[in-house]
Amino acid sequence: MGISRPLLKAIENYINGKASPGEKQLVDDWYHTFDDTEVVIHTHERQLKEQIDAKLRERLVQTTGVQSLKAIPVHQLHTSSWRTWAAVVAVLVTTALGLYLFTSRIDRQDLLVTTPDFAPAKNTAILTLANGKQIKLTDQNQGQFAKESGVSISKTREGELVYTAIGDHGSKGLPVGVNTIETPRGGKYQVNLPDGTKVWLNAGSLLRYPNRFIGKERSVELSGEAYFEVAKIQDKRMPFFVRTKRQTVEVLGTHFNVNNYEEEEEVKTTLLEGSVRIGSKNGKNATLKPGEQSVIQSNSLRVQDADLSTEMAWKNGEFIFTNNDFRAEMRKVARWYDVEIIFDESLPKDISLGGFISSGKNISAVLKLIALTGKVHFKIEGRRILVTN
Repeated sequence: MGISRPLLKAIENYINGKASPGEKQLVDDWYHTFDDTEVVIHTHERQLKEQIDAKLRERLVQTTGVQSLKAIPVHQLHTSSWRTWAAVVAVLVTTALGLYLFTSRIDRQDLLVTTPDFAPAKNTAILTLANGKQIKLTDQNQGQFAKESGVSISKTREGELVYTAIGDHGSKGLPVGVNTIETPRGGKYQVNLPDGTKVWLNAGSLLRYPNRFIGKERSVELSGEAYFEVAKIQDKRMPFFVRTKRQTVEVLGTHFNVNNYEEEEEVKTTLLEGSVRIGSKNGKNATLKPGEQSVIQSNSLRVQDADLSTEMAWKNGEFIFTNNDFRAEMRKVARWYDVEIIFDESLPKDISLGGFISSGKNISAVLKLIALTGKVHFKIEGRRILVTN
């Protein structure tokens, strides 16, 4: 069976993190055309990877007719001249744990997961206007639904919240009000601020901002996690600030992520583009370059290289389980699905996992994937999830 040009494009976009929901579905559908009846899945990670790699190679050879793919190590395909098929292999090998396991024959005795199941985070948030009126954005129709301080507030067809200045003449003499948008656990949302800055809010987050930016700075307050694409404006003397309880981030025009949940010991700011200056509450400062991350913990501030794919996984629709703190990763799952995670006292503190899965799947799929490592087991009781070894 041949590969269509739209599918090739979808695969390239998928591996680059730019795939639309339709393109992701196209890649998933193609992956699920694999005949899985010949593959036996074991929980041992190395055996699993070897079997999946062999099946992937067989499929690629059958599809492309390129017999030499059998002899090329998977990691070398990333740097070979076969750019398109390198992307294919990268997608399939990397997502093997996240896709293949759920269409294969798995020994369900290894998985201590019971109903009920919970859906992933959806676009839902509460907007509080300057007059105190609260609006549930999921109940709002497309188009303008409010006006204040010379600004139009509307909802796009894609569900984004957008602020648009009606005009300088209409806003003169009007007071500046403060708006708040809050996503619950199990929710996420995008808001386009009055200056054109785009903000993506993760689950369980709150952003407070003026409905118009005036004066010497653009300042917002954040609790939780958000990704910012700060708009560049003509007046460079009007910097953008993101203020939290433990730090202040100053930018002029850049792309960055701030993880600032109160239940986490660390505050992380990750820079993707541009430049930001970090100021902690105890007076320590640092300037980040693209690809760097600041970490504030207790009274310390350090700068380190960032794993961008891991830090941006939530925005890109993924859970990535690497060598990060297992409990911290599970707290991400708890916020995304609005559940309570309880760790058994016998559970080791250091648990190393690998692989990733789409955060668009129900929680049962995520827990089954983790349980396949044999390192932890789960039991669901209502909205409480018990984790044992």
